[in-house]
Amino acid sequence: MWNYIAQRREACPRSPVILITDSLTADLATWALRQRVWNVFGQPVSSAQLVQCIEHCMKVDPDDLDRFARPLLCPASRNVPREFETKTASALELIRKNYREDISLDAAAESCGLSSFYFCRVFKREHGENFRDYLQRHRIEKAKDLLQRRGVSVADVCFSVGFNDASYFSRTFKLYVGMTPTEFVRSLSGGEWRPQQPA
Repeated sequence: MWNYIAQRREACPRSPVILITDSLTADLATWALRQRVWNVFGQPVSSAQLVQCIEHCMKVDPDDLDRFARPLLCPASRNVPREFETKTASALELIRKNYREDISLDAAAESCGLSSFYFCRVFKREHGENFRDYLQRHRIEKAKDLLQRRGVSVADVCFSVGFNDASYFSRTFKLYVGMTPTEFVRSLSGGEWRPQQPA
């Protein structure tokens, strides 16, 4: 199968390839991405998903297919047809309404009517980061808002924005903000906080 797809891509580089497999693995997904496969579905796949994928293939200008089929390998390419610009709007709404809950990538993809594989590609292209990073960033922004209220504890904020582990929350907060939640609160009240100097 792998050789056949590689041969088809070489023979018809402008033709989109849709792969349906009964064993979708990370290795297969990576290989498919490198071969610029348009989309990969793990069975069972709904007819609606398949029809939607085919319709999208038919709407894209053939001159854009090669560029459009490998967004993660060429992240600088932003020439996306307008009809693809809001594909992940439902996922953003899901995050806004349910960021306190455990939101899986599969649930986000399903909310958009896309396969997980295709959703990852489109989300990265539309927002410049993957779904998990976007969700974490949204949670941290909500945490920053909450931490500015007087009398709110870091632990309360941690659990109210969707984290289940205070230590992990603190590490993630520092990754995005540059300081721990406690340091952030201290900086709001006029306490001195200085970023650590690199060793």
